[in-house]
Amino acid sequence: MSRLVDLSGRRFGMLEVLERGPDMPRADHGGRTQWYCVCDCGALCLVEGCNLKSGNSESCGCTHGEKHGMGHLPEYRVWCGMWKRCSNLKSKSYRNYGGRGLEVSEKWSTFSRFYQDMGPRPTPWHTLERERNSEGYGPGNCVWATRKTQGNNRRGNLRITAFGVTKTLAQWAESTKLKSSTIRYRIVVSGWTPEEALSRPVQ
Repeated sequence: MSRLVDLSGRRFGMLEVLERGPDMPRADHGGRTQWYCVCDCGALCLVEGCNLKSGNSESCGCTHGEKHGMGHLPEYRVWCGMWKRCSNLKSKSYRNYGGRGLEVSEKWSTFSRFYQDMGPRPTPWHTLERERNSEGYGPGNCVWATRKTQGNNRRGNLRITAFGVTKTLAQWAESTKLKSSTIRYRIVVSGWTPEEALSRPVQ
C-alpha cells in the first residue's frame, strides 16, 4: 500500500487544500482519498486527491460560471483565516477554535454570503470578532472590532465589578489611570475590595 501524501496547505490551480475529508467508497476495494478545499472564488468543496494531483480539478467548478471576483479583498483573507482556524487541523490556532468545537455557520460556506452579512472592514485595523466566545462564527455573533476591543473580550480576561459597573481589568486601568498590575495585585493578592483597589491612589 502506498503511503498517503498529506496535501494540506498545498495549492492546485484555484484550490487551496484545507484538510483530509472522508474517503470515497469504491466497488472493488478500499476508497479514494478526498480533501476539503477552498476555491479562490470563496466556495468550499470536496475533491479527490487523484484529481488534484493530475490537474483534472483546479477549481470548484466556478470557472464554468460566474465568479465573485473579490479574492483580492482583505476581507477574503479574513474569511479564509476563519475557516482555517475552525477546520484545518494543521493550523496553529486550531486548538483554540476547531479544537474547542467552534464551527463556521453553513451560511458562510461561501465568501459572497460572508461579505454580504459583514460588509467591508471599517478600517485596516479592524478584525473579525465573536461577541460570545463560547459560540462559533456566523451572523448574529460576529462584528468588525479593533484589537483593543478584542483584547477586552478575550477569554480569561479579569472582569471586575465595582460601583455597580462591570468592566475588564484593562478598561478599569484606562479609566482610573492605574496600572493593570497594580489593580490585579490589590484584588487578587492583597484581598482589597474592588472599590478600594480602584479608588486609592498609589503611594
